[in-house]
Amino acid sequence: MNKRTLLVTYDFPPIVSGIGSFFYNTWRFLPSADNFILAPRVKGAEAIDNSGRVKVFRYINWFSSPAIRSLILLFYLPLLLTRERINTLICAVPVSIGVIGLGFKKFFHLPYCVFYYGGEFDKYKRNKIFMGIIKMVVRNASYVITNSGYSSKEVEKFGIDTSKIIKITPGVDTEKFRPGIDCFLLKKRYGLEGKKVLLTVARLVKRKGVEVVIQSLPKILDACPEVIYLIVGTGEEEVYLKRLVKEKGLEEKVIFVGFVSDEELPKYYNLCDIYVMPNIITEGDETLEGFGISFVEASACAKPCIGGLSGGVEEAVEEGKTGFLVNPSNTDILIGRIIWLLNDEKLRRSIGDNGRQKTASDFKWQDRAQKLRDIVDAI
Repeated sequence: MNKRTLLVTYDFPPIVSGIGSFFYNTWRFLPSADNFILAPRVKGAEAIDNSGRVKVFRYINWFSSPAIRSLILLFYLPLLLTRERINTLICAVPVSIGVIGLGFKKFFHLPYCVFYYGGEFDKYKRNKIFMGIIKMVVRNASYVITNSGYSSKEVEKFGIDTSKIIKITPGVDTEKFRPGIDCFLLKKRYGLEGKKVLLTVARLVKRKGVEVVIQSLPKILDACPEVIYLIVGTGEEEVYLKRLVKEKGLEEKVIFVGFVSDEELPKYYNLCDIYVMPNIITEGDETLEGFGISFVEASACAKPCIGGLSGGVEEAVEEGKTGFLVNPSNTDILIGRIIWLLNDEKLRRSIGDNGRQKTASDFKWQDRAQKLRDIVDAI
């Protein structure tokens, strides 16, 4: 009997997120007759669902509370599990959805896998209740799927058998994300002719390090006055970052692009000279960068990357080969790396070419899908 799986997730296109992108691009290389997705019903979902690439069921998404969403999922799941003859659950996150997986295993003997992205240990280490929940979820899962070696080591802290921890790093579509895409109209729109462009593509949350780049920009401009910094994305830090730009008198040098569709993103990567996201470790809901899918997207477009020395980014940016990793608290090093790359076109091209080659060989979505199939087959 074929394994019939159901991925249960809060993030899936058209919702824009690294996690959602991972699920969509992995699942489109899985047989849709046996692999299903339960995701939020959001505006624009019909185009994804009718594409024929993935089989998606949608649940109502009227509430943001995890507890209420979990209750909604519990309403949908029994019907889907029975109707589609599901024999393996795949839980997108260890908390909330992972608890649902644990419950279905305990009461209905349905095996489950759970994804783990890094940062959960630090986020919940002071909360004994949540730490206990995560420990139960990962210990009872058939497999825990991580996005980096860093995340794998974090899961080991929960005391589970390391043979149950499987790393699947995100991939990239190198046909979609590639160099040479015409971005003339975008350059004209933003007045970038003759400019050197720094780019960040991210949800605007503190751990992405956008503030660090803005704080560093005056010294960068002293050496390279033609620099423009493009920020693609929206988020809770947007108001603060715009205020910071105004306070520093950088309104003519920083452009907040806002939301950009996944289809348009390759053009923005092609616009830039350097992709920079000096991610940092923070407190709160999102403590660190588990991998950093935007780095491999930029590398696929042959752009040198600068990332932060934290989390799992060292697997997305190979130091000295596809870019540089810096300690964001030492802005002098960050500034030095940016100025060095801006002033050395040959180095930018060499590092960008390295990134393109590495993504083409090491970050294929087909390989991620096959690894997931191997995991499910082993249950």
